[in-house]
Amino acid sequence: MALSKITTESLLDGEITLPKLSSGTDGNIISYDASGNPVAVATGNDGQVLTSTGAGSPPAFEDAAGGGAWNFISAIVASNASSVDFESGFDDTYDAYMIVGTSIIMHSDGASLQLRTGTGGTPSYATTAYLDHCNESHSASDAYDGYNNSGDAITLIRELGTGSGEGAKYVCVTFADPDATTIKHLFNSVGAGINSNGRVVYGYSIGSPMSTTAITGVRFLGNSGNITGTFRMYGLAKS
Repeated sequence: MALSKITTESLLDGEITLPKLSSGTDGNIISYDASGNPVAVATGNDGQVLTSTGAGSPPAFEDAAGGGAWNFISAIVASNASSVDFESGFDDTYDAYMIVGTSIIMHSDGASLQLRTGTGGTPSYATTAYLDHCNESHSASDAYDGYNNSGDAITLIRELGTGSGEGAKYVCVTFADPDATTIKHLFNSVGAGINSNGRVVYGYSIGSPMSTTAITGVRFLGNSGNITGTFRMYGLAKS
């Protein structure tokens, strides 16, 4: 028996099931061209994203655009450790780096969180010649206190407490070109926490090992006692 032409009106919504569609290519996506006709968008490569190509043409799979995103490199979870050492990932892949420490507890009341730099294939950490300036404000005063330091490390945030709920909620350290040897290396930090007097404290600092030698290690430690916390390192994409 001859079949009559199937009209749009004779089809109920939702009646055409997947098995009734024509076979296609794995990964293709159905779209429409400038004339309104259905087309298949070709499958992209692993890691590509579906991108609009503007009015008058179907979308396409393309490489994700850059934009200076922070890319995760590595993490260290410390528990009552004498130090936290990042000793890999410093190369020309990134121009700028950021290490974020969270939920940092000092195991000596009133201890300050500090940073040292290492050089060489197996990093050797300098214990002299650092210069820094640390500014601090806290909830018991409207003044800003400044502290200069010339000594064995760069001070990031001062005099953290060990009481219940005390410590550094976060500390963020940024630095650039650790493998470069032209300008002396600089580290900038900002952090907040509860100090040994139970006060809300906010601190920021700038410091340098006063050296142009390529940096192969970054160490976090207390000026006394051990530390607990989570530290994550990120690199800033070049493009």
